[in-house]
Amino acid sequence: MSDRPGLIMLKPVLHNNIWGGRRLAEFGYELPDGPVGECWGIAAHPHGDCEIDGGPYDGMTLSQLWYEHHELFEGAVGDRFPLLVKVLDARESLSIQVHPDDDYAFEHEDGSLGKSECWYVLDAKQDGQIIVGQHAHDRAEFAQMVAEGRWDDLENRVPIHPGDFFDIRPGTMHAIMDGTMILETQQSSDVTYRVYDFDRRQADGSLRELHLQQAMDVIDYGAKAPVSGKVTAPEVDGVTKLMSCEYFEVLRVRVTPDAPVELEQRHPFMCLSVVAGAGGQVSTPAGSWDVHKGSHFVAPHGSGALSLSGDMTLICSYVPTIAASGWGKGDYPTTKSAGGATKNRIGIDIGGTQLRVAAYNEDGEELAKEVMPNDHDLGPAANLQRLVDAINGWGIGYMGIGVGAPGPLSFKAGKILNPPNLPGWENFNIVSFLERETKHRVRLNNDANVAGLAESLSGAGWGYESLFYFTVSTGVGGAYIYQNQIVGGANSCAAEVFNMVVNEFEDVRPGMNVGSVEEQASGPSIARMASKGLGRTVDPAEVFALYEQGDETARKVIDHAADVLAKAVHNVSCVVDPDVFVFGGSVALNNPWFIDLVCEKAKKLVLNPSTLRIELAKCGGDAGLIGASLLVR
Repeated sequence: MSDRPGLIMLKPVLHNNIWGGRRLAEFGYELPDGPVGECWGIAAHPHGDCEIDGGPYDGMTLSQLWYEHHELFEGAVGDRFPLLVKVLDARESLSIQVHPDDDYAFEHEDGSLGKSECWYVLDAKQDGQIIVGQHAHDRAEFAQMVAEGRWDDLENRVPIHPGDFFDIRPGTMHAIMDGTMILETQQSSDVTYRVYDFDRRQADGSLRELHLQQAMDVIDYGAKAPVSGKVTAPEVDGVTKLMSCEYFEVLRVRVTPDAPVELEQRHPFMCLSVVAGAGGQVSTPAGSWDVHKGSHFVAPHGSGALSLSGDMTLICSYVPTIAASGWGKGDYPTTKSAGGATKNRIGIDIGGTQLRVAAYNEDGEELAKEVMPNDHDLGPAANLQRLVDAINGWGIGYMGIGVGAPGPLSFKAGKILNPPNLPGWENFNIVSFLERETKHRVRLNNDANVAGLAESLSGAGWGYESLFYFTVSTGVGGAYIYQNQIVGGANSCAAEVFNMVVNEFEDVRPGMNVGSVEEQASGPSIARMASKGLGRTVDPAEVFALYEQGDETARKVIDHAADVLAKAVHNVSCVVDPDVFVFGGSVALNNPWFIDLVCEKAKKLVLNPSTLRIELAKCGGDAGLIGASLLVR
């Protein structure tokens, strides 16, 4: 039996659309009631995420597979599966639309991708047409033609026939007209600006919303409008390359009983959809699969060549190979570049006061490092650009970037959500920005998790199967590392001990739980409680100094904080029972005797005190950088 991965068969997602019909049943789909306009055959988008049908990943969604088993897509960059393949049945005409490019969408649509797409015409009514392009020479002329209602003069209408193909780049005005069925390959984006809807009324009598200002911003007034969609590229051994752009390449594959096709798979992945014919079989080194009209599947990285037999036509798409030149072609650097090998890794540590970036080789040796203030007047994009400039200035080749940032985060979306110590960074897509600017894959996780990972792989947790990491500093954070992997939980909330309840302590900030760990054991909390007892303002360092001098108020506060952390250790040990606890952060590292006190108190609570191991972190102030770099595997 081959150890290569097999094909990933998908269950399509069907969408009701007012302009849709019932013809998608011809593909063997069980349609919901009402007009059905779209079958999302290969999709990992929030509006439609295909479920895997059979095999070792049965029941997972394609987006889950992308995040949790990225080795199946090795070489593909981005924080989301990059392509979306649909079959559309337009019983009525769709509105006239235009899509933005990546830069415009990133700036105006919350970090979204832009949208390049293409259409392969499956069927069309006699004398059918579509709209591709427009005839205005500039924005002013476009606005005037719209204001005067001169749509017939503005629209570029093209006659269509089954087998035609159209390349719809960002900035191209377009509309699928009634009586048309197409297969659409596109970037995984749903950003659309509606230009005109033929003055149709909705059920409540209102007109649909238009987006004319955005549309006029993004329309390419210099693009040449096509006059035909006839495919003129040659067919070689059953394969015709329909298009190639910076985001994807598309093939038509025709298989007949007398002419099977061998399709090489040298890409991060290949998307395949059977669009015509009686069906057939697809074989790889891992096995064989029967397919039919309406089948959609992905050939993952390393699956090997595909042998196709039977009677069928397929549309195949993929991000261009890593051998393609230039970013935007899906390439993922694999060759050595001046100054270093691609096994080097970049780590970025984003803090409220500092931004830190470093490069490490495969042995963990630091190659370069730069520390700079986080200038809150600049905003996230400008601050991150300073880090990019530093990386570029080193001239070191590297295979990817890991980022540690304060939470809360959305790991899957690549966003920092609403961090209290990073004003202005709310909902900023760190991953999209850095991937766009560096042309490398980027991984994001929270700062406590990456510090815990550093301790597991190269610090106090080295050699242990499981580790629980506490950071005690301006806050209290946690990370659970098992077999050198971060355990994030279903919602990325595993090990978030800061709000863990250990008693009924009520002096807490809004939004925090009564009795939470952070409100009683962090540096600021220790200072706040001591200041209240002493009747004057003190900082954490002074509280610890007073404790060592025998001050009774300081003793009570420190003793209370140690009790709180000991209870947190006990709670964690009851749930995950790690081999070792590791304490880091400025409070712990500057006062190692304090952690000894925590250990002493925790041994009185845990079920088996003789096996309790508590260690101080060994990676020091660079734990966040080291751990961030180790996200790149």
